[in-house]
Amino acid sequence: MEEQEYLHLAELENSYWWHIGRRAIISSLLQKHCPSNPEILNIGCGTGGTVKLLEKHGNLHNVDTSSCALNYAQKSGVDQMIQIGTTGLPFQDNSFGLIVALDVLEHIEDDEAALKDWLRVVKPGGKVLLTVPAYQWLWSEHDEALHHFRRYH
Repeated sequence: MEEQEYLHLAELENSYWWHIGRRAIISSLLQKHCPSNPEILNIGCGTGGTVKLLEKHGNLHNVDTSSCALNYAQKSGVDQMIQIGTTGLPFQDNSFGLIVALDVLEHIEDDEAALKDWLRVVKPGGKVLLTVPAYQWLWSEHDEALHHFRRYH
C-alpha cells in the first residue's frame, strides 16, 4: 500500500462507519466460532485497528509485511509485532488455534501459496477467519492505491 493509504487508514479506522461495522461483524463471528483462548495469528495487522478486539479472544501475535504499517500500529499501542514476507511464516506447523487475515489475501500475488502457508501453521481443528474485497467489476483506483492484485467472487 502507498504510505498515504496507511496514514488514511490510521486516521479513520476508529471512527469511520465501515471499520466500526466490520469490527462488530468480526466480534460476532469470534464469539460464535473462536476456540477457547487460542494462540491467535493476526496476519496483516496493518495499523492495529482490530488488535484490541482480537486480544480479548486469546494470546495475539501480529505480523505484517509493511514497516510503515507496523510503525503506525506501534504508535497506537501495539507492541507484539513481527515484520514478515508475503510467504514463509516464521512459525512452526500447527502453532495457532486461530488465524485472522482481514483484507490481506488480495495484496499477495501468489494467494494460493500464502493460503497453504497459513494452513500449515493452524492447528488441526483450528479456525481461519478471512475477509477479502468482492467482485472484480468493483475494481477501482482505490484498489490500485492499495496494491491489490485481485478481488474475489
